[in-house]
Amino acid sequence: MRLRALGLWLILFSILAGCGRKTPPLPPEQVAPRQVTGLRYELRVSGVKLTWKVPRRTLAGTPVGHLKGFEILKTEKVIGQGLTRSFKIFVPVDRDLDKVSSFGYEDSNLRSGCRYVYRVRAVRGFRSVGPFSAPVSFSWHSPPGPPEGLRLEAWDRKIYLFWRPPQSFLDGTPVDLPLRYRLWRGPSPEALKPLAVLVDGTSFFDGSVENEIRFCYRVAAVIQFYGTWIEGAPTEVLCAIPHDLTPPSAPRALVAVPVPEGIWLRWREAPEPDVAGYRVYRARKGKKFVPIHQGLIARPEYIDRTLPGPGVYVYRVTAVDDSPRANESPPSAPVEVEYKSKER
Repeated sequence: MRLRALGLWLILFSILAGCGRKTPPLPPEQVAPRQVTGLRYELRVSGVKLTWKVPRRTLAGTPVGHLKGFEILKTEKVIGQGLTRSFKIFVPVDRDLDKVSSFGYEDSNLRSGCRYVYRVRAVRGFRSVGPFSAPVSFSWHSPPGPPEGLRLEAWDRKIYLFWRPPQSFLDGTPVDLPLRYRLWRGPSPEALKPLAVLVDGTSFFDGSVENEIRFCYRVAAVIQFYGTWIEGAPTEVLCAIPHDLTPPSAPRALVAVPVPEGIWLRWREAPEPDVAGYRVYRARKGKKFVPIHQGLIARPEYIDRTLPGPGVYVYRVTAVDDSPRANESPPSAPVEVEYKSKER
């Protein structure tokens, strides 16, 4: 019995002694964040904006937890001279990254005539630093100033843009590089999007607009500097509304026949799909034409019951479209008819 009790005590002691053991801690290198991915750059008038994805795991595969910040390695090389400098920029994290997928940094400390290379890595703590990301690189030149004298001319389903080239770059030096232009268009100044193609000259014809709808524009000069496209300061935003200014074609084959009720008129319909109706004009022979009804006539026929008396009358007809301006066509060829009496 004593031996059995002694064995139970030995087993219990072994279990209790084992509970205090811990696995050896991982070295800082293994709990460092994984490599930053998705590094991108966006050039702006003021410099460059970098964005990248936030790593969620350590090199050992565990959750990364809180990050102290990110370290940016910036390399600057003077083009054509071979002079190279490197800088380290620490960007602290001042917010919870659990609900964000990306992080960013804007660098306005760029020198014209240099090429830049950026790499980014995540910092968790002392000796707990992740590997650098893949690099991004670009060449930098002071951007062009805004184009001058932008003006718009709105016509029927088209808008013309005209401007003059900028005379200097934003650093004050005269423009000595070829310029192209990027156009931005949208329904309002706050909703502009860039057009797909760059423009070579200082004018643009936009034939993809619709009448009675507002279109807003701005223009920026663009240069290509050692393989990098750099967009300059934009013009102010101007807006225009194209209008339907094209009238329908004149009605054809007008005929006039006396009937007991008056004069019956018939003509061939105008072929345009936006015709809202027709307007009939009458005149005494040798006198001025005047409209003889209110509003528009929907069908291509009409009986004139308002004749003032017997005589020779001349008629002509116009077509009117459905635009806000109610564009009226040229008149049809006139027809002459003699009316003898209103009596049957």
